Amino acid sequence: MTSQGGFSFLVHSNDEVIALQHKSFETKSPEDQIDNIRKIINDDFIVEHKIDEAQLIFDNPLFTNVPDLYFEEEQTAHYLKYNAELLAGDYIDYDNVTPLRLKVIYIPIMNIYNYLVEKIGNVGYKHQMSTLLNAVKPDSEQKEYIFINKYVDNCYILAYYNGKCHLANRFKIQTDEDVAYYLLSVIDQLKFDRENLQLVISGFIKKEDQAYHYLYDYIRNINFYRPSFAPEHFLFDTITYKETNLVCHYLSE
Repeated sequence: MTSQGGFSFLVHSNDEVIALQHKSFETKSPEDQIDNIRKIINDDFIVEHKIDEAQLIFDNPLFTNVPDLYFEEEQTAHYLKYNAELLAGDYIDYDNVTPLRLKVIYIPIMNIYNYLVEKIGNVGYKHQMSTLLNAVKPDSEQKEYIFINKYVDNCYILAYYNGKCHLANRFKIQTDEDVAYYLLSVIDQLKFDRENLQLVISGFIKKEDQAYHYLYDYIRNINFYRPSFAPEHFLFDTITYKETNLVCHYLSE
């Protein structure tokens, strides 16, 4: 998974996790991102870990969500132009979010994808938003349910009411207070009840963090997300809420 704030990767065989790392760095361009990836994911790394396929997750703000009812494939640039500055030659793609009947339209960073194709061969890609939307299943007993995934420099917030998704967005964060600020903005926008809603968090946050304490100042009903895999799955009982951004696409398979 690659983002402006860093990248994370999981290497596995059919039955075990071989390597799992998170790298934090600040980049200003896709070229900076690929330079940092090259330092780790190089020929020696690929041979050593016997990598023959890869799934690339793009974590960037260059996306928009469109319900299937209004989606027309030839209009993808039109949908996206309100959320991202489009340049001549930009390649636009989309992911299906079948449970919610919508599309995530986005700009994949093709030089990163092409580098991995050159080195590995068999490479697929998705956007982080679609992997989260496909994986997160709100608690059916909770009328108001909010899910947050925090990474190095951003957070995703998904808000559900009676099991239906009413908001799904990505926010740039710079301070510990930012996550709580965006959460409260979402609650205010949707007129949710802070006293009764269920907040589920994942990613780069733990109870000892100041960011958690800011959330707890406003929300008491907080749980950490638990990725749920079948006992026979290689990720069963080996992955925590911190790795949600890396493994959520497995949850929707």
